[in-house]
Amino acid sequence: MTVLTLRNLAVQRGRRQVLAPVDTVLTTAGMIGVIGPNGAGKSTLLQAISGLLPHTGHWQLGDRTPAREEIGFLPQAYAVKASLTVEECVLLGRREVLGWRVPPGARHAAGDVLARCGIAHLAGERMDRLSGGQQQLALIAQRLYRAPRLLILDEPTSALDVGHQIEVLTLLAQHATATGTSILLALHDLTLAARFCRSLILLSDGRLRAAGMAGAVLSEPAIRASYRVAPEFLTSRSGHKVVVPHRLI
Repeated sequence: MTVLTLRNLAVQRGRRQVLAPVDTVLTTAGMIGVIGPNGAGKSTLLQAISGLLPHTGHWQLGDRTPAREEIGFLPQAYAVKASLTVEECVLLGRREVLGWRVPPGARHAAGDVLARCGIAHLAGERMDRLSGGQQQLALIAQRLYRAPRLLILDEPTSALDVGHQIEVLTLLAQHATATGTSILLALHDLTLAARFCRSLILLSDGRLRAAGMAGAVLSEPAIRASYRVAPEFLTSRSGHKVVVPHRLI
């Protein structure tokens, strides 16, 4: 079983420490969610792991740290303004391998990923003419097509309606199970995090507050301290925890 190990991973900007040392070991069986209020350090942690931010400390997946080409990263609220088609955008996910000539097999594989994301009908549409949610789906398809060892997604459902949120998270969970890909993603919705993520990392004020199995991390003391709300916990028909925030503390 593969584990994600973070050893004193920290980020400093000038004299200010924006992410205090994070030290934890989590299994990557199922998805790992990164949760916390706005400004908690979620994006900072994901960018540090992806190699986009200088950091101290160390991290590894299994027995080694993946090379940059083995990591797929989708930043938050990223927009494509180029006049590429959706199919071309997806094919760019393997640009280092494909080069200038795209074989029929590569197009077929790209079409399969688009179909799994529910947007095969948009293959010939221009990226700069899509809605924010459609672009987000296309970019998720691109990252899946890249087939990375570690897939890092920063708020991948932020521009999607609730139906598409469930559809995309189900797709990602199935992809992780089927391919063995490790998926690390930031989420705001705690109920979706409880439903789709086996493990969670909870940050607040740039510090690690809790890490481990989702049910244990989503505790009343942790949510009170991190989000400053009084939560109520229910159980969904599928047996997952539902988090209902009631009032500010």
